[in-house]
Amino acid sequence: MATTNAALSAISDYWNLRAEGYSLHTRDELEGDAGRRLAALFAETLPLPEGGGRLLDVGCGPGLFSIAAAKLGWSVTGIDLSQRMLDEARSNAQEAGRPAIFQIGNAEAPDFAPESFDAIVNRYLLWNLPHPEEALAAWLRLLKPGGKLLVSDGNHYLHLFDETYRRVEALKTPPEGHDPKYVGDVDTTPMMEIAKTLPLSAVHRPEWDQKTVEKLGARFRLVETTVTVVTDPETKEELCVVDGFIWIAEKL
Repeated sequence: MATTNAALSAISDYWNLRAEGYSLHTRDELEGDAGRRLAALFAETLPLPEGGGRLLDVGCGPGLFSIAAAKLGWSVTGIDLSQRMLDEARSNAQEAGRPAIFQIGNAEAPDFAPESFDAIVNRYLLWNLPHPEEALAAWLRLLKPGGKLLVSDGNHYLHLFDETYRRVEALKTPPEGHDPKYVGDVDTTPMMEIAKTLPLSAVHRPEWDQKTVEKLGARFRLVETTVTVVTDPETKEELCVVDGFIWIAEKL
């Protein structure tokens, strides 16, 4: 447990530093095409139960998923280990006029009663966790029967372990969220060092996700994948990797 606590503390410290810039990116997404696509995704994949429903945003960051869900009528609770992220989430939700509850919480062991939520969502969280399978099991326990878990994530650090991903990483355009206006002067090296120790950095996903979700007894559905294709200028070889993905698990 001490090792886990140390790892989670280091991850939280890093995201505290990134909170302001990440929040700016969230506001830009909410106001642009990304926000509209997210609203459409939630409306299609997470239909609001009759009479309303409770949704948990795990690792909520500055509140992108929380605010998008609240706009559709969900009663939202967001948890995060980063206090500065929570401060940004509250501010962003207030500015958007979408009330939500934001509180400190451990994503691997959220402190709620079983079957408390109709839906659970998260973005770019699972790869951060020292014990991702245990986290998935905990989230499924919190869902009511028929409840939905939506995960948006990616193979963010697979280039540290896989040769094809390494070659693509050297050639591709950095993602929008890595723009200097969002990262600022924060040194990202510590997160890369942490990523080297995290189990999901070294595995191909979403294959791992599907296998694990089904082992836990839930129904898995891949919603979308984001693929990067580049041509090596020296060998002229076409390289293709899965960068990001979104999937839904339904509790049976």
